[in-house]
Amino acid sequence: MGATFRFTGDEIPYTPPSTAVTAGDVIVVGEFVGVAKNDIAVAEDGVLSVVGIYDVNILSTVTFAAGDIAYWDASESEATDDADSGANKQMGIVTVASSAAGADTAIRLSR
Repeated sequence: MGATFRFTGDEIPYTPPSTAVTAGDVIVVGEFVGVAKNDIAVAEDGVLSVVGIYDVNILSTVTFAAGDIAYWDASESEATDDADSGANKQMGIVTVASSAAGADTAIRLSR
């Protein structure tokens, strides 16, 4: 047997190594960008959602059109349209155009 089904993959396990996580925090784990479903204490097991549509903060200089690729800028804790040579990880696809530069917008997680 080559593979055994574990779960659908809508969530991935996550254990914060040094900083507690608050529900709604965006967390980068390797190439995954996930959203904490609940508060997670340091060294406690939790989960990150890696699918779904979330309203996300975006950089004040960025506007998005529906269908644009969004990247997560962990240093700014906001979404951007710039991969920054791979430093910013692909978060997903914008589902609703942003109403103004820096306005929150809906992004479908896609990893």
